[in-house]
Amino acid sequence: MGGHMRRHISLPVALSLVPAGAQAFTFESAFSHGCHEEITRVALGGVGWPRAERPPTTPADDGPRLARDLPFDPPDDARDPWSLALLLGARDNDLHGYAANEFQELAAVHAAPDDQREHCLRAPTDDGPEGDRAALAACRGFILEEVALAVGGGDEVDLRATATARVTLPFSGRRDARVQRYGWHMGRALHALQDSFSHTLRSPDLRRVRHVLNFADPAQGNGYDEARDGHDHIAALDGCDAASAIEARRAAVATEASAELLRAVVEGPGGAPIRVARAAAVVDAWFVVEPGCVFANRYCAAPELAEVGPGCAAGPAAPRGAAGSAVAVLAALGVALRRRRRSLATGALAAGLALLPRGGHAQTPGPAMPNEPGRLAIRALVAASFDRGAMAVSAGAHYRLSSRFTVGLTAEYNPWYSLATARVFTGVFNAYATGSYAWRRVGNLVLHSSVDLGTSVLLDDLVGANAGSVGLYIGANILGVTVDLSRHVHLVVMPASIGVPIPQLAGVPIIYQQYRFSIGVEFDP
Repeated sequence: MGGHMRRHISLPVALSLVPAGAQAFTFESAFSHGCHEEITRVALGGVGWPRAERPPTTPADDGPRLARDLPFDPPDDARDPWSLALLLGARDNDLHGYAANEFQELAAVHAAPDDQREHCLRAPTDDGPEGDRAALAACRGFILEEVALAVGGGDEVDLRATATARVTLPFSGRRDARVQRYGWHMGRALHALQDSFSHTLRSPDLRRVRHVLNFADPAQGNGYDEARDGHDHIAALDGCDAASAIEARRAAVATEASAELLRAVVEGPGGAPIRVARAAAVVDAWFVVEPGCVFANRYCAAPELAEVGPGCAAGPAAPRGAAGSAVAVLAALGVALRRRRRSLATGALAAGLALLPRGGHAQTPGPAMPNEPGRLAIRALVAASFDRGAMAVSAGAHYRLSSRFTVGLTAEYNPWYSLATARVFTGVFNAYATGSYAWRRVGNLVLHSSVDLGTSVLLDDLVGANAGSVGLYIGANILGVTVDLSRHVHLVVMPASIGVPIPQLAGVPIIYQQYRFSIGVEFDP
């Protein structure tokens, strides 16, 4: 989506797009269960790959690097490069290359009129009873386009052919990865087919479509009218919890349809046109419209309407209930942080200085600054970052030029981790020079700020970057405090520090910014 669309999507719309709100079958994230991944993996297990081939054990392209840098945690039997391509494709309709926590961007993706066909939803022009057929025809067209891209133009499916996939990875960031073409495009086709079970009201046997739901019109707030535009999205249909008989049955039928689509492509002779034709027959069998189900009769008294209850959001409304409220708060914080990071330094510094006591009665008599110029100090710190998961362990020497100015050299080991998948990456080694300014002493406390500049070295391969790449390191301590524990030992606390290793500058840079909390000790002999 373009920037114009993103700028005009409201926060309520963004809140409705988090996985607890207006998704289809959910994809795996820190907020939601991986329904699409599970349905796709089970369907693949029952069908296999064309010609019964097995995935390679030593993949080319980005396979090994991608496996260690995934935004989700597939089981061991789905970590080969072909299965990863299929699962990444099955997630892509919902993400379009963004991360699961980029709520503002995802709001634009999900509300885009031209993209509703990827989810078997009504577009804004799909009005009235005929809108059901129009929406299903658009979804059918998308599925078959992706199947055609998956099988290619030859007589046989080329399982070694690759495609470029835009993905956002926990450590490598947003970039283009080379993945298996067949898996990537079949995953996207399967996602749309699976969504036709969570975005439609169906007959009791789930074989016929009674009504197609609408997300775009309610989300955009363009005079939504259910009688004309269709029923809005129902979040209660998105789950695949095995403990719920209704959700388990819906997921089981979606799995059956997914396996049939895979089988139509995999089994039987014929070139691309014949395989696509078999796929079309599968889609048509699941997209039969049951006539006479309209707004006036509540879509033939659709049983799905009874599933709507507390905690389930539909359309642009924010999630309700305790879980929904928590997700809404997370979404709001995510959007707010994205817009306000530039003002973080100024705000923290201003707040810290404003809280300093004024007047002599608030200070303990003593020197203006803690130590005399010309002294050398040794400092060791540990740090943690949670917005982009990371740890840091550092040690360095600092020399006091004056009572206020200090310079130093630091070496740091900085491993990274993903909260969503609990996966740890070797990370980087950083070496940098530091310049520090002491603002003020208050009793046995000294308030200070600092900036860091140096180099960063990547310690292992990532998608688009090789181990040993050398780049830039930039850091800053916006406002920290040093506490005198004794004459020679001091506690250092920096609750608002920033570390930005950029171990690769060429091509697409690797930038792993971290908002850190740092604590450690300083010793001056």
